[in-house]
Amino acid sequence: MRNSFGAYVSRNGIENSQIEDMGEWLFTVKRNDITSDSWRLYRAALLSTVEMNPEIWNRESLDKLKVRLYEKSDKSMAKKKDKRTAKNLTQADLNSLSDELKSPKRTYGISTLLWFKSSLLTGLRPNEWMGAEIISIENEECLKVKNLKVMEVNFASLTKETSGRSRFLYRTIPLDGFSTSEKKVIRAWVVHLKTLTATMMERLSMSKESAQKALYERCRSTLYSAHQQSCPGAKKGVSLYTARHIFKVNNKQKLIEGGMTQAQADVYMAILMGHGSTKSNYAYGDGVSDTDASTINIEKLGDEKENFLRRVLTKYD
Repeated sequence: MRNSFGAYVSRNGIENSQIEDMGEWLFTVKRNDITSDSWRLYRAALLSTVEMNPEIWNRESLDKLKVRLYEKSDKSMAKKKDKRTAKNLTQADLNSLSDELKSPKRTYGISTLLWFKSSLLTGLRPNEWMGAEIISIENEECLKVKNLKVMEVNFASLTKETSGRSRFLYRTIPLDGFSTSEKKVIRAWVVHLKTLTATMMERLSMSKESAQKALYERCRSTLYSAHQQSCPGAKKGVSLYTARHIFKVNNKQKLIEGGMTQAQADVYMAILMGHGSTKSNYAYGDGVSDTDASTINIEKLGDEKENFLRRVLTKYD
């Protein structure tokens, strides 16, 4: 880092080394050739040097320098663009993808297919499946899911018995609304996931967390390559998270077509998908904390919808 600055000053002379020019040189020469962590060190070093030598800068120059040094690089913008994935798939594409995943040549094809199909049905985040379990509540089969974000729900307009705010770490998805074949897929995936995780832990001497991460990476890679093979020329890739996007788009549209307003559908989907708020942008959460919680205000949705949401928001000790 010192050598880089020294080379610049030696080449241009200290009297000609204006800080705006030095910042431009640093951004142009170094920004796209080093990691983000290294770039932060270079940037901090230059800004610190300038601020410790006030005789060579003025406030306007420093402000211009900061603006330039905090711009995004071409590399980071390209990387962000490359990571864009499809938000929806046609039925024909889904059928082709399913056929490709069933190919005997794909070691994790069936696991990936079960994961993707189950997520299409339930809208779970990929990592929410790791702790999901099928339970019985009053003789009714349900999928119990630990939310990535605490949901704080205002029931004031829902029922007198549950008025006020409540916080929910879990959500429960009743399975009675699914067809027999759909329930079979969900059950099979929950069992298969636990079995496969245990097998990887034993054979590869992994911790449970490491085995789950390894399984995720293998299924993610399998899905991506299968989509490329089954849908050549597709401009966007497919990830396990794509299933959640498809779930949201399809079900929200059905709710609106069934008579809900946009705001009512947002609330309904926020609870069903375990959002921290109705303004979620689908960003992954790193864990659950008090700062993640925000209030979701329940509107009058009709008795049937209200009863369903109460079942989804089952409390656990």
